[in-house]
Amino acid sequence: MFKNRDKYINDYISISRPLYFLCGPFFNEGSKSDRRRILRDFIENNGDINGVHPFPLIIDYFLAEESFITNKISIQLMEEILAKVSSKTLILLDTISTSAEYGMFTNTQTNNFTYTLTPYKEDVIKDPVGYYVKKSIEENTWISGKVKSLNYHPKIIRNAISSDIVEEYYGFTKNEVPYLISSEIVKSIRETELKHEVQFDISTHKGSDFYVYIDRSIPRPSKRYLKCSTKLLFYLVENAIDDEFGKDISKLIYELKHNKDSVVDELLKCVIDVSVHSMVAHNSLSIIEAIRSDFDLELDIPSDIKEVLIHVIEFLVLFRNGGNRYTLRKKLLPKASDIVTRFSTTYSRGLPGFANLISNDQMIQRQIMGLISKPSYEVNREAFRSFLIYSPKKNRKVITYSESDMGSLMRLAHELIVAFLEGETRSSAHSYAYKKGLSIRECVSPHVGSDFFLKLDIRKFFNNIDTTMLSKKVVSNILGDIDQSSKMIDIFERQITRMTKSCSYVNKIPIGFVPSPKLSDIYLYEFDIATYNECQRRGLVFSRYADDMLISSQNEFDIEAVKLFVSERLNVVNLELNEKKSISKSLQNIGDSIQFIGLNIVKKEFSNVLTIGNSYVDSTVLEYCEILNNGDENNRVKKVIGKLKFVIHHDSTKIRHIERVIKKKAYPDYSYGSPNDFYSLYLKNNER
Repeated sequence: MFKNRDKYINDYISISRPLYFLCGPFFNEGSKSDRRRILRDFIENNGDINGVHPFPLIIDYFLAEESFITNKISIQLMEEILAKVSSKTLILLDTISTSAEYGMFTNTQTNNFTYTLTPYKEDVIKDPVGYYVKKSIEENTWISGKVKSLNYHPKIIRNAISSDIVEEYYGFTKNEVPYLISSEIVKSIRETELKHEVQFDISTHKGSDFYVYIDRSIPRPSKRYLKCSTKLLFYLVENAIDDEFGKDISKLIYELKHNKDSVVDELLKCVIDVSVHSMVAHNSLSIIEAIRSDFDLELDIPSDIKEVLIHVIEFLVLFRNGGNRYTLRKKLLPKASDIVTRFSTTYSRGLPGFANLISNDQMIQRQIMGLISKPSYEVNREAFRSFLIYSPKKNRKVITYSESDMGSLMRLAHELIVAFLEGETRSSAHSYAYKKGLSIRECVSPHVGSDFFLKLDIRKFFNNIDTTMLSKKVVSNILGDIDQSSKMIDIFERQITRMTKSCSYVNKIPIGFVPSPKLSDIYLYEFDIATYNECQRRGLVFSRYADDMLISSQNEFDIEAVKLFVSERLNVVNLELNEKKSISKSLQNIGDSIQFIGLNIVKKEFSNVLTIGNSYVDSTVLEYCEILNNGDENNRVKKVIGKLKFVIHHDSTKIRHIERVIKKKAYPDYSYGSPNDFYSLYLKNNER
């Protein structure tokens, strides 16, 4: 029941039939002189102005106990709800009971406008309302903006009880609405707004009658509290009932009689889901927080939410299915689109790009989504450029950002994506590449105590990442074990798909893009865990640095079995081993060594030691010289200088070798002084 929850509340909701709550003494439908009947008929006959046709509500129809389905209705709560829901309240203020209603309808929590209809003082023998009630109307600043007193000359019926006691009953002269009152009603209808803004953020809450937002003043992990106005709740329930049952509500009546608690629970879930969807659609709640959190709903009246829902259901059922002359009345909302929109409609308009995931700045969101919406060939041509990195072994083509405005915006988008992924995703402890605070030393150090090694390489790692599978990996990494079956998650998956697509170039993940290292790490997150667990089971050490893997042990192990396992796990993510680079080696004699990502593990007499390999030093210093000679268009200098400082910090004997290469390849007059020389030399060289 109430399964159709994949919708969100509009920015503005249209209420063409606002409630005009008519309150007064005992109602007599059969009497033509009953003032509420006269007011009701006047509003019905004169109310269609500017598309607004108020519904004059006389609650007496709905308060007969035999009319209720659940038989547990509080008249006071029903009146309080309708006071919240009504657009206007008209009170015939001439009895003690209506004075009490006046107090309820004009309390500080009710925003609807109230008219008090009272006889002129000179027309009555004894004022039944009293001095203090009228004084509050005239002077109470709390209600001065939402109460107006309308006086009229009544038709009076007096009944003498004794020589000193006379009862007075009031009516309208000629059974017609007095001119002052009728003109005010017409004016009120004319000024009634058809559309009402809905507010979804407490920071911008302007006292609207229609709002739902998260109360963040109650901190609790994974639990969020929604504050919702009773007026908005009322129309959400009306919409849900119409959506589920249409004109035939006999099934709802049956369910209320036999499964009341279940009906209320399902309806509450429906209202919460629609509210959460709405805050996501209006950027006041992140979709990840929406998926991860549980929500409770609280109203602006101090009553249990489920009791309020029962009363609202009872009212709406009676409104449609009974209640005397209300039997054939139209529903309060002419069509569902007046209050809600399907999620699919929203997202076909482009709302779910992904920019709202990575930035709260609406201008940046619009700029990024404007860029992403351009044809891919245009983005590839204008936002990116390519260059070659020269190394002793091979030259490598790198795709990176152009210096154009489009390139700068794409770089900004990618930097925001990385910040988002860093905060939301889990990272393997066995992967060391491109992580702040980690170097190649941390990757290799766990293997120093081993004597048997297996080096493995992933063939064309970045180029072979499956971008479709990558999107799924990002989603599963962020959401973990959350049941992935809701519309919200479908939307989130589409957002992530567009995000990862924006990080690709011709359906590949380029090495030169800012998010590529992080995305590649996420792509192999499950592989890393599975491989580490298998190695642990076999008593092996495992670590990965981008596409390079090292597996080792103090004891000899089954190389082929381990390679087979790793290969099978890679095949799951459409990757494969580069067999030409698979190397197994053992350190048997003093001086034996194995190199991995530029570091050497060397066997010594008492223990193995870690040293920096000459090839790593050579490739790093040659890249530095290439930057000095050709400039640093791809912003590599800081990373390369960091590598040089790492080399010197861990092996100062390499200083003279670095100095000789720089003299020979780039700067003949260079003489090493300190690690800070490298950046100073770069700046000095740029000035030449």
